[in-house]
Amino acid sequence: MMWFHYSFWFVALLVYCLCLPAATTWAQTVSYFLVATISYRLMARQLHKPRAPTSKDRALSFSSSLMAKGTFPPRYNIPHAIVQSALFFDSLPTVEDIKAVVREKMLIYHRLCSICEVLPSGEVVFKPAEINVDDHIITAAVENDQHLMAYLDQLCVRPVDMSKPLWELHVIRNGSGRSVLVPRVHHAVGDGLSMVNVFMFLFTDAEGAALSPPSFLTAQRHVQSSRKQLVAYLRTALGLFTSIVKVLSLAIGASDSPAVFRDMSVPFQWTDKRHLVVASNIDLQQLRMLKTKSHTTINDVVSACVAGSLRRYMEHRQDPLVRAGQDIRIRGLLPVAFPRPPPSDEHRPDSLRNRWCFISCHLPVHVPVSDPTGRLLAAKAELDVLKASPEAVVQYKIQELASAILPFELQGQTALDIMLKHSVVFTNVPGPTSTIYFAGRPVESICVFLGNVIPQISAFSYNGKLSVTWVVDPEVVTDSELLADFFKQELNALTEAFAN
Repeated sequence: MMWFHYSFWFVALLVYCLCLPAATTWAQTVSYFLVATISYRLMARQLHKPRAPTSKDRALSFSSSLMAKGTFPPRYNIPHAIVQSALFFDSLPTVEDIKAVVREKMLIYHRLCSICEVLPSGEVVFKPAEINVDDHIITAAVENDQHLMAYLDQLCVRPVDMSKPLWELHVIRNGSGRSVLVPRVHHAVGDGLSMVNVFMFLFTDAEGAALSPPSFLTAQRHVQSSRKQLVAYLRTALGLFTSIVKVLSLAIGASDSPAVFRDMSVPFQWTDKRHLVVASNIDLQQLRMLKTKSHTTINDVVSACVAGSLRRYMEHRQDPLVRAGQDIRIRGLLPVAFPRPPPSDEHRPDSLRNRWCFISCHLPVHVPVSDPTGRLLAAKAELDVLKASPEAVVQYKIQELASAILPFELQGQTALDIMLKHSVVFTNVPGPTSTIYFAGRPVESICVFLGNVIPQISAFSYNGKLSVTWVVDPEVVTDSELLADFFKQELNALTEAFAN
């Protein structure tokens, strides 16, 4: 393994050499050298430290621990991250039937019937706790769709009770429209892949049989572990060096352009106002047609339409950036999850994990509305580069290593600084391809929505349809409902461009 140490020293030395031209003083030169040396020492130590024994009370990973304490510094009063979705029903299951499913299938998971506890050492663990299901089922009644959406707006900033197991189910009966079941789980419990696995376990097909895992979950089972990927990427040195420099510069690099959908005021202040916008019933067949004709992927098409919706919104608001013809720099933070090797029992009590990171992606908002094809090709080019690079692995390893030496306050401030330099968070998750059932009742549609420091955009496909949500600050993003229309306009413009 000695070659492994030399490889990391070589990486650290090259990072130093790449940064050296930017140094203007001897102090900066020494600082860059120290950063490179510390990076080498941390990488070597992390990769050779013994693994902690498995136990229910083992310390949480960096991601889970940061989420449990609060991702950002406490002085900003930013709510903890909550993973949530809205499941729409023509006829809701009864509360008793919902409780029966929860007791049978949700409470087998250790983290879903435990509370977070911070040990004197600063480590965070899940401790088993007595759980009363009634405390976690919250019922509400609304008169119409407008009141329903107002209720969902409130959930975007509503915390969960940290003195109880970190989840809740909202059962919302609508007097003149579809009713909704909203599962909400604290992000410390698990990442997106973990939550998809749990939720799929709760549902059945029309005959009541268990569902098969989504194809993207089974496909990723053969992905190498992050450590093995990192070893493989060492053979492509240039990509590794570029990724390290990019990741290390995220918190101190240039911010995005001050677009009208972002509050760039300094100092940053959190506001407890968020508004949910939904574009629903988007035909996946239209996306598949575009994918085939443009030789791209569905993710490329969705990303281009998201960027197009933002561009159209900027033009609607007569954004000075557009009117002045300035160069526009708009980036999104894309969450990337690393699945662990599958256990013999996928639903064993300790199978929930947080192994994910954000990667930075340029969104082609600079492309004019008149050129939807150019926007799609630009989106594809950016995503192709990211897929071929080791950036996600590098980001995950650096944040894991940094957690070993940085105090919690600095970890949170770094996370906030990185987020505030970007324009949006964007995620796209494929869901079930046919109708699923909860407690015997069919789910008509699903959307995913999360409140965040910056605008959060989430795409989710289900049963041949795509839903896209925007969660924005309504005081900054006025006329926000137009975002859904602008997404569909961009999609139709692409369809027309590739019609022949």
